[in-house]
Amino acid sequence: AYLCNPNNPTGRLVDPRVIDAAACRCEQAGALLVVDECFLGFAPDARERSVAARAACSRHVAVLSAFTKLYGMAGLRLGYLISGNAQLIEGIRRAGQAWPVSSVAEAAGIAALEDVEYVSRTRDVLAGERAWLSHELSSLGLSVVPSDANFLLVRTPAKDFPERLYNQGVLVRTCDSFSVLSRFWCRVAVRTRKENARLAMAFSRALRAEGASGEGEPDERGGASCSGAMAGADGRGSAKEVDTRG
Repeated sequence: AYLCNPNNPTGRLVDPRVIDAAACRCEQAGALLVVDECFLGFAPDARERSVAARAACSRHVAVLSAFTKLYGMAGLRLGYLISGNAQLIEGIRRAGQAWPVSSVAEAAGIAALEDVEYVSRTRDVLAGERAWLSHELSSLGLSVVPSDANFLLVRTPAKDFPERLYNQGVLVRTCDSFSVLSRFWCRVAVRTRKENARLAMAFSRALRAEGASGEGEPDERGGASCSGAMAGADGRGSAKEVDTRG
């Protein structure tokens, strides 16, 4: 079994009771539960929610995490797995490279773990910017899924919406690769206020593009999502590309 906490692409935290029930069932059945906690560090109660301690003494639970998200170290590709399953750990070691972590990644990882203030500051900034960006996009009439992570899942009114954003120098993560979603959905990262304002303005302009309301996906109320009034961003951003894939 595999669980992502927070979920990707919704960004919602998984109820601890669900994880506990899944872990107990896997232990009873002799199966393995893998919990991906790569985005969990953004949650203020990450330590309490993590099942790393349980995984460390269980043959049937494994936790995956990485420095890629919270610490912005995507290029160094530093991560880890925690499990009490010695056979699993040894199998992974045999299948991997002889030197899986570079000295640069190792030094960066140690420095990151020592910078406790950075994590606290990041969580505070994220909470405020996520609420702001969610409000701005919702004010446009878009459906925005409440998130506990550093990204938002947004439903747009047209399949070519990502292309409209791309033409403005904004690249978003399309979600048609997820089995339960379609190209009407995209995932965007929560970044700085300047970048978030630029993203909100790009969405506003894309909604005003010709035909934006003509191919909407019906929502629960029987109508198509449509654009509304823009609140906030002044739209004076440059043409520099902003990657908002999360």
